[in-house]
Amino acid sequence: MKVFKLASLGLDFNNALDSGKWDNITVAELKEQIKNGTIFDYLRETCPDAADLSVLTPADKQELGNEWLHFTNVEDEFPKLCVNSKGLYLLVAYLFEGLHHRIGINIQQISCT
Repeated sequence: MKVFKLASLGLDFNNALDSGKWDNITVAELKEQIKNGTIFDYLRETCPDAADLSVLTPADKQELGNEWLHFTNVEDEFPKLCVNSKGLYLLVAYLFEGLHHRIGINIQQISCT
């Protein structure tokens, strides 16, 4: 997947977060959708204006879904990604983490204070 797609989605979600419109979506809710493999359907139905998902091919969605599932299953996720409650922040963090992996940046420790 091209990194510009991840960056574009990250900016879209960041803009959506700034609006406050989807603050009620929780981390637990999104993690459940990721685990069920329904995250993109959920996003399309729940917050259709949050991001332009049309830039993603079916293969892109499969790749991101698998990557987000891996991130969801990492036990030390919250301290590392600095996300505790609002779900769209989790997706932004996952997109940044995916960018880090694709461009070869290894972030060992991030302070969330």
